[in-house]
Amino acid sequence: CQIAALNYQKFGWKVWLNEGMFRMNGKSGYVLKPSQMLNAVSTGIIDAKKTETLPTPSKAYSSVGDESLTRMSDKMMQITGHDSFSKEFALPWTLKPNLFSKREFCVTIISGHYLPRSIKAEKSNRKQITNPYVEVSLHGLMEKENEFSHVQKTSWVKSNGFNPRWNETFKFDVLLPELSLLSLVVRSKDSTAGGKKKGSFVAQQVIPLLAIRTGFRVVALNFFNGAPMDGARLFCRFYWS
Repeated sequence: CQIAALNYQKFGWKVWLNEGMFRMNGKSGYVLKPSQMLNAVSTGIIDAKKTETLPTPSKAYSSVGDESLTRMSDKMMQITGHDSFSKEFALPWTLKPNLFSKREFCVTIISGHYLPRSIKAEKSNRKQITNPYVEVSLHGLMEKENEFSHVQKTSWVKSNGFNPRWNETFKFDVLLPELSLLSLVVRSKDSTAGGKKKGSFVAQQVIPLLAIRTGFRVVALNFFNGAPMDGARLFCRFYWS
């Protein structure tokens, strides 16, 4: 059993991803690890081509039954605190992307409906109509480091939060759907913001990839603090190419 504590002093995409991960089981408090995270080869603890098996399991590892054990390298012994383990009952570790085949997942952002004013406009009490655009990103096991930070964006629609239309498609390489989360963040382009400054926040939603049904779907949106919005939606299409 493993427990990770989060600092909830500030809301943001890290908290959104955490809440999105637990939506698949109704926020019951836990999510079972996929089988790939319990396998010694896929987690990178051992190399399938370079293993040293121990014919007789030691008493310290009697819980794995009669399975032969694999001896760890000195470096892994220092990190994990174990000198050997079973291939079938391994400690979870960082997954190795090169062991998984890629599949392409496509997201088409068709339109938005009943999008509220941005947080910035609400705080300043300005009567500014939303200029919405959508940031689309995929989080999970990635082929390259920091690839999760790559965010794709739709074009922005001027002064239309009622029914903006985009009909733009984005493609993502997925290595492990069980650990993948799709993030949709609606922002409003601020005419006074220059350079690469992000637009003002409007709404967000994070969905586990395994929970997404392919086809044309309506995605309900949330406030910055994760509370559900009343009526705000994105109309999307999801499919595997």
